[in-house]
Amino acid sequence: TPYHKDIVKELAEACARAGLKFGVYYSTIDWHHPGGNTYIESNSNPITPGQEAFNVAQLKELMSHYGPISEIWFDMGKPTPAQSRHFAETVHALQPQTMISGRVWNYYGDFNVMGDNAEPDVAMELPWQTPASMFPETWGYRSWQSRTDLPGKIRENVTRLVRVVSQGGNYILN
Repeated sequence: TPYHKDIVKELAEACARAGLKFGVYYSTIDWHHPGGNTYIESNSNPITPGQEAFNVAQLKELMSHYGPISEIWFDMGKPTPAQSRHFAETVHALQPQTMISGRVWNYYGDFNVMGDNAEPDVAMELPWQTPASMFPETWGYRSWQSRTDLPGKIRENVTRLVRVVSQGGNYILN
C-alpha cells in the first residue's frame, strides 16, 4: 500500500494486545479486478472464475497470516452455491472456529445477516446480526455527507442496539 505497512497485521496485533477478538470484512467483488469494476443493482455481481480464484487466494492469506480470526464478514456479489461452499470451506479448513457471515450466501454462513439497518419482524432461532450505519446514506466517510443531529443519531442507535440485543441478535455498527 502507499502506507508501506500491513494495516491488517497492525489491527490484528493491536486487538491481540488488548485481549480483543479480531474479525475482518471481505468483499467478494474487487472493483479493481477485471470484470469486477461495474456496480450491478443490489450488489448482485456474478463472481467470475477468475475472481473466485483471486478470492480464495486472498482468503487463504487472511486465514494464514493474522492469527486467530473470530469472524469473517462477507459482502457484495452473487456467488453460485458452489462458490459460496468453496469460500466457506477455504475459511474453515484453515480456521475452523471462524464464524462466517450469511453474506457468503447460499446457506453456507454460520449466522444470518439482516439487511442493512434492518431488524427481524419475528423471533429468530438462528444466530443473527444487524449491520447498521450511523449515517445510512453511506457506509464510509464522505466529506459531502450531512451529519446533523448527532445526539439524535446516538439515541437512535443505542435504542436499536437494545432492541437487537434483547431479541438475541448482534448489533454491528459501522
